Amino acid sequence: MNEKLKILHLEDVNSDAVLINHHLKKSKLECDIRVVDTKDKFFYELNNFSPDIILADHSLPAFNSQEALNILYETGHTVPFIIVTASMTDETAADMIIRGADDYILKDRLSRLPAAIRDVIKKHRLQREKTVIIDELIKSESRLKQTQAIAHIGSWELDYATGVAIWSDEQLKIYGLPSTNNRQSFETWVSYIHPEDVEYVLQKTNEAKSSLGNADYFHRIVRRDGTVRHLYSQIRVSVDNSGTPTGLHGVTRDVTEAKKRENALQESQLNLQAIFENTSDGFILADINGIIKSARCRNEAWLWVLVFQAR
Repeated sequence: MNEKLKILHLEDVNSDAVLINHHLKKSKLECDIRVVDTKDKFFYELNNFSPDIILADHSLPAFNSQEALNILYETGHTVPFIIVTASMTDETAADMIIRGADDYILKDRLSRLPAAIRDVIKKHRLQREKTVIIDELIKSESRLKQTQAIAHIGSWELDYATGVAIWSDEQLKIYGLPSTNNRQSFETWVSYIHPEDVEYVLQKTNEAKSSLGNADYFHRIVRRDGTVRHLYSQIRVSVDNSGTPTGLHGVTRDVTEAKKRENALQESQLNLQAIFENTSDGFILADINGIIKSARCRNEAWLWVLVFQAR
């Protein structure tokens, strides 16, 4: 810790403040200390000095460490707080720690103060870094959920050791399940597969597991309400450092609407084919540039006439 620390010191005895300053300088702890002895001064320096840490005597004539802690909470400050006092019972010390103080040191044991300051500062910095990481993870998870919802793509991860798979919110939505039920067994997953597709899906899954490879396939599921959904699944095998399979993870995309459009197009093509094959009229299909794509007529001679006229 090489940077200069800003220390706000709540102390009404000048000689004690000087003694504490001496111990800190003796330990080569670079610091800028502001000493205050009233609530108003404490509040002012807290907001304008922006201390890195607070040292507080437990009892002052018109102010004490408990009130100082209350001010921290009321103003939303998260500043490390160490009580430095002449005497304090173990019960009082424990109560202050519960209330939010990081440590307490008796004035006849000031040799421990520099190390305590360094430890508390380090602890708070690690906590802030942890908070930032957690916030980023929460944001990332939120963005992932939004992306999955937009693309109708769910994700899941199966642990072989427990036999339990964790499903994402969108995966549950695809299967028609509530978002609170994100722990599913392998057997439950199989129970949703369309009866005509079970053998094929299990074959692809087992092949991926035995070869440590990947599997990509289309299949159907039947929700509990009887609704059939068409899915595209991609499976990957998870392995440990020794190459032993530990589970499966994958993504699932609901392609039901695309499948409906594909079926509608095929049905339209079949209908058109039936019209061509069951009429005596002639037909020519051309694109917007006049390029003939198809021509049909029962009378071959008339067919050539139609093609010649179209050109």
